[in-house]
Amino acid sequence: SMSVTQELIGLFTDAEFDAIPEHAVEMTKQAILDDVGIALLGYSMAGGPIVEYAKAVGGGAAEAALIGDGAKLSCQLAAAANAQMAFDTDFNETGPGHHIMSSLVQSALAVGQRTGASGRDVITAVATAYEFSGQLHIALVDESVDAGQGTRHIPASVALTAGKLMGLDAERLNHALGLAWFMIPMPTSVPFWHEWWRRRGMFHLAMAQHGMVAALLAEQGFEGSRNIIDEDVHYDLDAV
Repeated sequence: SMSVTQELIGLFTDAEFDAIPEHAVEMTKQAILDDVGIALLGYSMAGGPIVEYAKAVGGGAAEAALIGDGAKLSCQLAAAANAQMAFDTDFNETGPGHHIMSSLVQSALAVGQRTGASGRDVITAVATAYEFSGQLHIALVDESVDAGQGTRHIPASVALTAGKLMGLDAERLNHALGLAWFMIPMPTSVPFWHEWWRRRGMFHLAMAQHGMVAALLAEQGFEGSRNIIDEDVHYDLDAV
């Protein structure tokens, strides 16, 4: 039988635009447009340091644009910087999944620019990833939420969003998921987590960049732990 991880990856391999309910398509379109708008707002508010960071550490192919600035960087850096600028406005959607839409949208748009994806492709990837993230967020056991573990699945959701648009097959997506899960950025203890959140931190920059790197590594043939969600004690798998 299929593992829970494989079943969840099937959401992505089987996802087709025409199968998404019309209302969900419209809501996803609105979410994408909204996140581009708030990223532009974030750029105008205090985006300078984020943009300068992305340019300073940049390199590689000019694949995707920094919102507000227009410079083109590698898709992982553009996704991370744009997601953080959107997050910094505090106008993100509210869940389920810890305001994940900025990381999903900006990763999908960045990879979409790299691959020449259509709008239908981007909508499909974002809608599927939002469902995936929501299912995992709901399945978190109460003790894990209280311990600050509620963001564990965000880099994985980004990795699968990017992997879907890169055309990765189920096996490569499984490895991308394993790599992202292994690289989850998490503060060392709950007090530090809450302080990091209060100060806004570089939350989406870290989450988006980790997920994007995982997908890019899987694309190049690197391997992560397969079926990793099945081994994670922070989730009630019967609820997924």
